[in-house]
Amino acid sequence: MDYYEQDLALVHARGFGQHADSCAPGILELLAPEVFVRDITTFVPDGAGAWRRGHERHENVLVDTSLIPALLGSHGVAARVRSSFGAEELPPGLRTVTGVRS
Repeated sequence: MDYYEQDLALVHARGFGQHADSCAPGILELLAPEVFVRDITTFVPDGAGAWRRGHERHENVLVDTSLIPALLGSHGVAARVRSSFGAEELPPGLRTVTGVRS
């Protein structure tokens, strides 16, 4: 299941990507995470009987999400950790974090 379809993902990347890119390093440094890298190759049908190959490299971070609201709160952000995205429940172990400047 895709949480974002292509158009919405593009809007988020163009509209909020710079903000996320500028905030993420500081947040991750504060959390002192263990980082691991996954290389992912995908094959997607192109609709004409052929396959399109894609490759992504993901830097993943394991964090104790219970620490996030207090950490961000000390920097003026009211954060909330959830196990769903909208009405969709996430797979076990995954969480979303949303926040607004307080």
